[in-house]
Parts: sequence; structure tokens; C-alpha cells
Amino acid sequence: QDILTFDFSSLSAAQGRQLVVLGNLPYNITSPLIFRLLESLSAIDRAVFMVQKEVGERLAANPGTKDYGVLSVLLGVCAKVTKLFAVGPEQFHPRPKVDSLVIRIDFLHQPPDRQVPFKFFRSLVNSAFQQRRKTLQNSLKSLFGKHSGSLENAFAAAGINPSRRPETLTPSEFMRLAELLRESSPASIQ
Repeated sequence: QDILTFDFSSLSAAQGRQLVVLGNLPYNITSPLIFRLLESLSAIDRAVFMVQKEVGERLAANPGTKDYGVLSVLLGVCAKVTKLFAVGPEQFHPRPKVDSLVIRIDFLHQPPDRQVPFKFFRSLVNSAFQQRRKTLQNSLKSLFGKHSGSLENAFAAAGINPSRRPETLTPSEFMRLAELLRESSPASIQ
């Protein structure tokens, strides 16, 4: 079955436990699969994947680095990503033109009172990184439009300078901003 359409939640419920997902991923499906796992968070305990080295570096990136982006933030709030070991092209036949990295993703399960709907959080983070050289205030304006007062109030309440760039925020700062924006934003944005 296509892993990108697989129902992890149903299998987890049928087995009565969370799942462990293992694979040597085709590199072009790594990001879509990670998004699927994040959407099925309660069904997944951990995942161990071999991925293209550059992708693995992005998944495990820290704030302030060039590799830090949307997936780094999304995983940072609900998982711990560990780089296990590198695999060079000489380990394969035929040899690929890229290096690989084996990573382990241990999913954390947030208490329900700290939950922000994944769709809202992903939309917020995507908007912030869409033009990563813009300030947070400018990159998020398009998402909030005429409700930008909610945005200004959330920055103030979170203690986040709106002139910061998205790659400087930690995953927990993004989550705090999302919580405040969800509380103060009209339903049409959520």
C-alpha cells in the first residue's frame, strides 16, 4: 500500500498500541511522509529512517542554522530527532550520487491542554518560512490580513520581537505564538 495514504491510526487501534515505522525512504517522499506521521501523532511511537543526508540535517536542525525550517519546527514541538549514523554512497550498488543519514524520531505526546490543531500550527509555520528573509511580522501579515491586531497582541504577550526572522525562533516560541494567536484570532483564520 502507498505509505503516503496509509491509515496509521486504524492499524494502531487494531494493534492496541502505538506503531514503530522503519524504512529506507525514497528521498522524494521524506517530507510528505513526515507530515503524514505528524498528522497521525497519537498512533506513532517512533520512526527510524534512512534519508538523504541533507534532508536528515534539516529534520534535526537547530534554530539559527541554515538548515532550520518548517519540518525542523514541526518536529521540534512533538519529537526528538537523533542522527544515528551516516551511510556513504559506496555502501550501495549501484552507487547513488548522495550521502545518506539514518535518523531516529521519537514522538513526544503533548498534554491535551497544550494542543494547537496541527493544521493551524503548520499553516502558521509555513507562512513564517515562506519568505524566510522577511521579519515575522511581515511574513505573517498575509495570513492574518485585516486581523493583524491579533498578531501584534500575540507578539507582545509571547515576548517575541516581531522584527525577528523565523529561523531565530525555537519550536516552543512558535508554539507559544500559535497558542496566543489561536486564542485571539477569528475562527476564519483557525
